[in-house]
Amino acid sequence: MFSKGISIIPFSRFTQTGTISFRRSKRFFSGNRGSFLRLGTGELSDSLALDSIFPLSQVLVPFFAERKNGLLELKTKSAEVDHLLYLGHRGKTVISWSLNPQELIEGEEMRTASLAERIGAAKRCQGAGYPIGFHFDPIIFYEGWEKGYQRTVLSLFNEIDPKKVIWISLGGFDTHPSSKALPGNVSQIPKYSWENCFQGRMANSDISKRSALRCIRRW
Repeated sequence: MFSKGISIIPFSRFTQTGTISFRRSKRFFSGNRGSFLRLGTGELSDSLALDSIFPLSQVLVPFFAERKNGLLELKTKSAEVDHLLYLGHRGKTVISWSLNPQELIEGEEMRTASLAERIGAAKRCQGAGYPIGFHFDPIIFYEGWEKGYQRTVLSLFNEIDPKKVIWISLGGFDTHPSSKALPGNVSQIPKYSWENCFQGRMANSDISKRSALRCIRRW
């Protein structure tokens, strides 16, 4: 059972020489020996986006391999994973992908890996012994979303061993009300069902979210 999920960023520090200091991270793990900690780098960004410039993941993975009470999650939309395949991870790094139907990737996630490329990268990481995860979060309600997500789920498990998937998350979309004013030729997202939620934000209706959860779980 994970008792805490925390971003790794406040617990590491870039030095003037371009290396990374993990002194705070080590103290943090030592001070929480009674907990098993899940830390991540890609909650509001992409964990692998800058690895070709600054290979942070190649430092983090071996660091977490030595932690007895911690697990690292790298979240990405990338297929550039070959630099991770030969690292000694000891099963302490989870690599996870944000997934959407290919038509949404083409329209809303420009310059990211295709669905097939993401699934192929996940298959390579699974073959290298990494625990892997997937995030359908947010689920986007567009015309034909049921068939689109069904194709996505079937494509995924035609290639991936489900017994070696450590987690899958499902979530809805929330945003600032001003996003509803985006013109339709910029994004398809604002066109569909919305309702007020916490802190003045807008979210997909509970009815829409429950419908999506039932469909994806059934597939």
